Amino acid sequence: MKKISAVLLVLVLVGSVVFAGFTGNANVTARYDLDTGEAGFKNGSNLKGTLTFGSALGEAKGEGDIYASITANLELTFGLGRDGIARMTDPKDVYDNLDIKYKASIKEAKIYGDEWSVSILGIVDIPSFAQSAIDMIEDDWWKTSTAAPVYMPFNMKSHLPRVGGVTGTYKNFTVGVGAYKPGTDLEDKDGDAIAEADLAFDFTVYGAVSALEVADGVALSVAAGYGSKTNYDDKDDVTTSKLLVAGAKADANFDNFAVMVSGDFNYNVANEKFGLEGQLAASTSVSDVDLALDVYAVHGPVIKNSDTEATTDKTKHISAKVTVGYDDLTVIATGKDLINKQNLGVKAIYKVNDQLKVEGRGGYRIVDPKWTGGASVEYALDFGVVEAGFDVFNASTDGPDADAVAVSANASVTSKTLVPGATLSLGWEAGDLTDVLTDPDSKLGAVIAKVAIAF
Repeated sequence: MKKISAVLLVLVLVGSVVFAGFTGNANVTARYDLDTGEAGFKNGSNLKGTLTFGSALGEAKGEGDIYASITANLELTFGLGRDGIARMTDPKDVYDNLDIKYKASIKEAKIYGDEWSVSILGIVDIPSFAQSAIDMIEDDWWKTSTAAPVYMPFNMKSHLPRVGGVTGTYKNFTVGVGAYKPGTDLEDKDGDAIAEADLAFDFTVYGAVSALEVADGVALSVAAGYGSKTNYDDKDDVTTSKLLVAGAKADANFDNFAVMVSGDFNYNVANEKFGLEGQLAASTSVSDVDLALDVYAVHGPVIKNSDTEATTDKTKHISAKVTVGYDDLTVIATGKDLINKQNLGVKAIYKVNDQLKVEGRGGYRIVDPKWTGGASVEYALDFGVVEAGFDVFNASTDGPDADAVAVSANASVTSKTLVPGATLSLGWEAGDLTDVLTDPDSKLGAVIAKVAIAF
């Protein structure tokens, strides 16, 4: 394995860097707990990112008005950090935490003409046009929440069943066609013959129009497809998946107004279930006031947790976001999971001057009611930034104190100039000044000093 990796590394190093994005830091933290008396130092380090090398394995291109072209690439990717790749816990263990992937593929195999082309690599999947502008549908401001966040946008994929075929394009138009029917000698994965009566004719058809200008400042994108594909893994359980998918997006941009409407639809013929999502986004400026609206709705998909990769059934979901900006004031109102949990939130940020910025925030959950409110201030000095804030929220404890109110607070000073190249900070944070949470040792909080060096 190591010999193979070494050969691949040599091959791609003579190529080019396709993508590189690494960040890393080392830090030491000193912490004194005012409640328990616990004190001491803690060291930490982290390196994350992706580095991809690409090398052309071969290419060929014909000549003339109509010609063929083919390109093959080899890619080698080194990864560290999030998205399923282990974090580095010790600088000496960098190699053990590296996620190394390599892939050789035919990137392109097409016949070209005047403004048209035909790909012989198969049929592309239908794009997803609608997605949410709000990153999370779960509570991101409940201080007592321990549940892993579920991230949006869902970005409902069609997974159009595809068989072998070709895809042709002409200007803004794309058409894909594929078909397949096995012969009578077909066997399942165990080597048993498939009955001739179970052999099916599978096919895929696809068509799309991309960013077609239908009027001045108005562009339209439309895509639709239908696919049928049979699974012959088990001769006693031959199944065929059939899916109808479609989507569209309209963009309109004028002098001081822009609007986008998009939607996606899929229908599973076998189980008669459908998925539907839509998005409306609009922005305008009126008398120095900037307004933006984004509304997203989805029915029928499965939501994926981006941290744990776990999936959660989510039959219906609606989210909305409104942003108002005037001079140095920005107000953001959000509605998350408006059908199931109805989380409402608002945040106002005001830049008093070049040094001082203040923020007020609050939220209310209608289903299983909970509320929160808070404020923070940030002041920039020559040597760094001073910050302080507090939050008031439901304690969410069981028993007679279930409706108790908890208060958390924090204050810190951070500098990136006292020691060039390092970030120094000294702060205090307390999670329960009112001493109503289940943890009895969190009232006075802790004093934290930290030095971090990063790139």
